[in-house]
Amino acid sequence: MNTRDTGFTLYELLIVVALIAILSAAALPSLSGTNNLKLETAAREIADGLRFARNEAMRSGVAHGVRVDQAPPRLRVFKLATPPTEEFTVYHPQTQQLYDVDFAATPHTQGVQVVTSDYYAVAFNKDGVPASPTDLSWLATGAINLTASNGNAAVVVENRSGRVSVQ
Repeated sequence: MNTRDTGFTLYELLIVVALIAILSAAALPSLSGTNNLKLETAAREIADGLRFARNEAMRSGVAHGVRVDQAPPRLRVFKLATPPTEEFTVYHPQTQQLYDVDFAATPHTQGVQVVTSDYYAVAFNKDGVPASPTDLSWLATGAINLTASNGNAAVVVENRSGRVSVQ
């Protein structure tokens, strides 16, 4: 009769531990990518707000713009009926709520900060050209810079054309 003890050898246990370590290391980058996704989402939110304000200005013939605050990080779209008075009465086309995005309060953008900006408020005149909200004078090309724990992004508005891009 064979009286061999049942169980696992040390060699078998080491192989299992090594496999678990390899699988854990492969899964780690996907877990750290959530902050990068939050950064991309916040940059797209700002770009979408800028594009919406530009389109509304060209559609309605009334200057519209975007204000981006640093603390708390926030985006608001405004109508510029009489410069320099910003009227925050613009509604988001999908949610039908005031166009006001608080990045700190929104789970998919928490942890993203507005670090520097060439301008914290930009208006678009009836031709879609970026302008100062105080007197509608043309603005130079500028960027809104964002940061999260593992990266940076910039939303750039081109002067004269009003083209918005995320970099």
